[in-house]
Amino acid sequence: MKFSTIKSLWDKYANEWHKNEKVFINGQLVPVYDLCSLKQDYEKILLQRYDKMKEIIKQSYFATNIKHVNRYKRAAILAYVISSAEPITYNQAVPFGVDDFFLKQRLAFYVALGSIVSDFPKAKVEAIQGDLFDFYDLGFLNDKGVNPNGGSQDRDDFLTSVYKDLFFSEIYQNYNVLTMANVFGLLTEKSSKLAQLR
Repeated sequence: MKFSTIKSLWDKYANEWHKNEKVFINGQLVPVYDLCSLKQDYEKILLQRYDKMKEIIKQSYFATNIKHVNRYKRAAILAYVISSAEPITYNQAVPFGVDDFFLKQRLAFYVALGSIVSDFPKAKVEAIQGDLFDFYDLGFLNDKGVNPNGGSQDRDDFLTSVYKDLFFSEIYQNYNVLTMANVFGLLTEKSSKLAQLR
């Protein structure tokens, strides 16, 4: 991945996430910009980490002469690179170093999804009405903390489970790029409007 590519992804999707994402705290939606800030000029660190992990993945799973990974593997690598780094500064001390809201993992997942979206023609993506990804069938909670198809904020929804998986993968160093690439592939092909652009 070129520096210009990762800078473009980070500038667009990390900043978009920071500006718009909200989390539930005691039943209230709180913007993430009240909880953390993005570190400046972090793209160089992410690119170094990405290139290193991509090489490890290629050597572990693929023929060494492969130059590129597909969009889903790229997103999976990017998600781990971000979630296992320190791209944000918390506005308040985090007890025991554990972020109960998985802010770093949310950011990682958002930017990784953005890397997939960026592969599609911009004009066609912008022409899509409504949300690109439909997480409601997967247990996603709306802005009132409930899933219209059942479930509530005291139970893990799909996205919370993904964030937890990223969190524990960092702790136990057992992240599986291929499994997460499959998750990104299924989300794109079965739970998004991007599939109609193919």
